[in-house]
Amino acid sequence: MQRKFLLTVATAGIAAIAACSSDGSLTPVGADATQGTLVVKLTDDPFTFDSVSRVDLYIARVDGRRAAVDSAQKADSTHPGENKDPDNGWVVLAEPKARFNLVELQQGTTVDLGQLKLPVGEYKGFRIIIIADSSTMTLKSGVVLTKTSKPGLNWPKSGQVVINIPVTNAVKVQPGTNSFVVDFDLAKSFEIPQGRISTLGASWRGWASGIIDNDKLPATGSVTGKVRRDSVTGAVGALVQVELMKGGSTLADTAKADVLATQRATLDGVWRFAYVPAGTYVVRATPGKDSGYRPAVLGSLVVVGGKEAGGNVVVLPKLVP
Repeated sequence: MQRKFLLTVATAGIAAIAACSSDGSLTPVGADATQGTLVVKLTDDPFTFDSVSRVDLYIARVDGRRAAVDSAQKADSTHPGENKDPDNGWVVLAEPKARFNLVELQQGTTVDLGQLKLPVGEYKGFRIIIIADSSTMTLKSGVVLTKTSKPGLNWPKSGQVVINIPVTNAVKVQPGTNSFVVDFDLAKSFEIPQGRISTLGASWRGWASGIIDNDKLPATGSVTGKVRRDSVTGAVGALVQVELMKGGSTLADTAKADVLATQRATLDGVWRFAYVPAGTYVVRATPGKDSGYRPAVLGSLVVVGGKEAGGNVVVLPKLVP
């Protein structure tokens, strides 16, 4: 499941999140050719839902700086303190200090985390700090997995866990308000041993992809549709797992690198992938094991920048004994 931190313009939501910040570091938006405003939001493309109803991550803060992160600094979670100069190290971009249920944030939905005015220029270092001890995963059975429960969530350590966000190209902050998207992929971040989460729990592996900035957002679009059973006019496939895959992928494809994003269809069978780079893709829908239906794919879905490719229907065939 992919988690996206969307750094973009926000309206009334900014004030609400800013009020939650504790250190007074958020700066009001103002016209200045030497500075640009960075607004942080959170969204999600959830992962397998057969057993999981909630994934509540406690996000302490999001940091940024001009320099890239080297190998010696990857585990460092030291708070930047009062530093406001990204040339001299990390600065706090957002400090929500709150839990976020990532399962609720699907199909491009976002929640504001905070904002900060930064000097214009290029930025290469970004990291997310989460608190392992305060993060939980709730199964549909009602069982809550924590760091200390059995089964539980297995983290590399207690306290702060650092997620460094690799940036292929420098992120450009320009005068005015800047928009960025960071993909946070929980499908790759949590490993479920033997697929037995109810007895073996889940283990943290930690993964986040690069950032889509102002220059690239116009080149992204979205693709949406429905899951139906038996035919394009059949009953909806509610709560089915849906994957966005690379063009040319097949139904039997098992390569993890070919799966770009995963989410759950709504009760109405609707699915939607947002912030997708222009290109051609495949969508695969996988029903639950006891549904009586088989997985299906829908190929040659073309995404055009700035537009939404809609009206797509993935038809699940009935499982023949």
